[in-house]
Amino acid sequence: MAKTPKKALRFSIRHRIFGSFVFVLMISFAATAINIVGLQDFYQYFHQFKQNSTDTNLMLKIDKNVSDLQRYVLAFSNTEKSVTSEQLHSLRKQLLLDIDQLLTNELHEKSVHSAQLEQMKKTANSFAEKIESLEQARAVREVFVQQRLEAHFEELNTTLNTIFLFLQKQNKDKPVIAIWSAQKIFLQQKR
Repeated sequence: MAKTPKKALRFSIRHRIFGSFVFVLMISFAATAINIVGLQDFYQYFHQFKQNSTDTNLMLKIDKNVSDLQRYVLAFSNTEKSVTSEQLHSLRKQLLLDIDQLLTNELHEKSVHSAQLEQMKKTANSFAEKIESLEQARAVREVFVQQRLEAHFEELNTTLNTIFLFLQKQNKDKPVIAIWSAQKIFLQQKR
């Protein structure tokens, strides 16, 4: 049997070039569509990262404010001049604002951490009363210390004088000057 040639699809050069151009154009559109979908995913990931980063920075700020508040309360309760009650109230208000901002973020509305943040908010609100009680406690402590110093003034003055004379004989200038300064301040407060 003799082979009969099949009729093959034969296109002219112009049709082949046009077909190739259309094929390359379709591949280009497909690649562009894939890139657009990928960029949308990237945008969503970037947006999520940005939100998490903002929340993390806010959490770190809250942590810093809590540490500062603890430090300020300690300094306020033990010293007279380093921290004022206005600074404590200001820091407490800033802490409350930061907690409120973190609670309003979308990420934490449905989170388990919202209960913890609410508890922190209640605790920060209760600091106002505690700050006022610290002022009263410091005033009571100052009166108590003053009374105790007045009750033992002569004994303390004699002891400081004895130490001063002993160190003067030993030629220890720095401790002598320090004790003399303390004794001088003590005597000025007594008068």
